[in-house]
Amino acid sequence: MTQQQLQQEIRSGSFRPVYALYGEEAYLVCHFADAIAAGVCRDGMADFNRLSFDGQESPWDDIEQAARSMPLMAERKCVTVRNCDVGAAGDKILPLLQDPPADTVLVFLFTAVQPNAKSARWKAFLSACDKAGGTLECKHLEERELVRLLIKGAARRGCTMPERAAQALVERSGEDLLLLHNELDKLCAVVGRGGDVTVGIVERAASRTLDSSVFALSKALLQGQAERALGLLDTLLEQKEDPVAVLAVLANAYADLYRVKAAQTAAVPAAEVGKYYAYGGREFRLRNAAADVRRLPSGAAEKSLECLAAADRRLKMSRADNRIVLEQLLVQLARIARGEAV
Repeated sequence: MTQQQLQQEIRSGSFRPVYALYGEEAYLVCHFADAIAAGVCRDGMADFNRLSFDGQESPWDDIEQAARSMPLMAERKCVTVRNCDVGAAGDKILPLLQDPPADTVLVFLFTAVQPNAKSARWKAFLSACDKAGGTLECKHLEERELVRLLIKGAARRGCTMPERAAQALVERSGEDLLLLHNELDKLCAVVGRGGDVTVGIVERAASRTLDSSVFALSKALLQGQAERALGLLDTLLEQKEDPVAVLAVLANAYADLYRVKAAQTAAVPAAEVGKYYAYGGREFRLRNAAADVRRLPSGAAEKSLECLAAADRRLKMSRADNRIVLEQLLVQLARIARGEAV
């Protein structure tokens, strides 16, 4: 099923007997699970007919008994099971899914664990859920959807947020919806009701993810500013960021450059690159790469990737000091960006 189908069912109050919600966007998984439960249990007996279980701790027999018991003074009830241990439940779970009670809506949501595509039990579980009701994978939203939600969210909080400021927040804090909502709460509190959340406010007050911090570092490198890049690296290491993770994010930034450069060479728009790689919700990376790659000398993207690969091998396969490896790499990348031989 799609998110639009589920939203329509929630609005109409026409629910299926079983739902399985999972995916990388945990915020949406929890949001839809809560919305289903609230829609099923609307009357004064909602507290008695809205039951929730931790699937990692609750025995399956207790969950099944709750699902098969009659609702209390209501037409139906909702039983929510978080992170069900499908492996431990084994074959016990299938009979309930194959013949779900008519007066119960059973919701499985997965945030701490995700379905294993190679597991026969997971496949059987999801297939049974799909036949009895529906399954929904909640993926990260694309950038334009995140921007739209942030603008609407600011309006609900009594503030205005221009599109460029919403884009800046996604670039700075990532695409995780829970984190973005928390950052939006903070920014709206900073400007106050009736205030305007500008790009400047975002840059001063919003938290940076590792990705956005390394992006700022890559910007300095592409401008040949080795000293500034080394200062940003010091900050990351003082924050106890893993050197291997820093290098991985930096390599991704240069991979963006290489892909966009290759697309431009083939007379293909940079946005088209997103069709071939996983850029869902992060299309801004391609826009930024398209702007940055114009400043690079010919062959610089390829040389930079070679240096990144060599540094990766040194970090993982030698006893060299991690800080020194990264510092040497940054100096090399800055020199490449300035057109100097390395």
